[in-house]
Amino acid sequence: MFDIAGWVQRAKTFIRQISNLPGFSELDDAIEPPATDEHNRAWLQSEKCSLPPEIHRFLLQGSKRCCFHYHWTPPTGLLPEFQRAFPGRDSIGGGADLCEAARFSIYDSRDRFRDLIKGQQQTILQMFAKAGHKIDNLQIPHPGIDLNDRGGLLVLAPRIGNQELALQLSHVEADRGVVCVPGTGDRTTVKVSSGFEQFLIEWERIYYLSPTIENLRPWLDLDTGLLRPAEEAVRRLESLFAAASIRRDG
Repeated sequence: MFDIAGWVQRAKTFIRQISNLPGFSELDDAIEPPATDEHNRAWLQSEKCSLPPEIHRFLLQGSKRCCFHYHWTPPTGLLPEFQRAFPGRDSIGGGADLCEAARFSIYDSRDRFRDLIKGQQQTILQMFAKAGHKIDNLQIPHPGIDLNDRGGLLVLAPRIGNQELALQLSHVEADRGVVCVPGTGDRTTVKVSSGFEQFLIEWERIYYLSPTIENLRPWLDLDTGLLRPAEEAVRRLESLFAAASIRRDG
């Protein structure tokens, strides 16, 4: 069984070490505890919870919002080592806002929220009408909650640049792959892993680089097209971070 709690702990350890890297670094460590509070437990155990088992496990055993980001620009002395791992680049970024329980929970109560928002909008319109304002072209701000039906994708991490990371929805776990979804234009997905937990395993190996298709492409297996970095490439990464005084736990 995949050790979700261990994975989250290693991500925490790594992101907290970023501030000690030589050169210029930025980090955002907002990894929350597991969803073991009363509200989330009640929702996760209810019939209305629509999450696949692997996401359910991640929230309960790992984090109810695994949000962390980093950006690192190495010093001049490390650039040769850095560019062996990242040819042509002088900085890297990583992390994501992964698996937010509150967003999933709101989706499962979307009918109630839709009714609530509709009622609020009607109240606003009535207030404007009573005040004598024209309401033909009145634009009421949207509350910022995505209540659209998922279709065949569960968004795992929104707003990664102009992309999203999502899980293909299926009753069969073997068919629930992880995909990158363009944010605009052609919404054709690119499958990058055969499953969520496999994605976490491989993502950790490349130090949680921002999971856009552009960032992941050099680490995809040539035969399968899935995230499975070559051992030699991983060793270059490990050598780079070891030179910068970050070593993997375990």
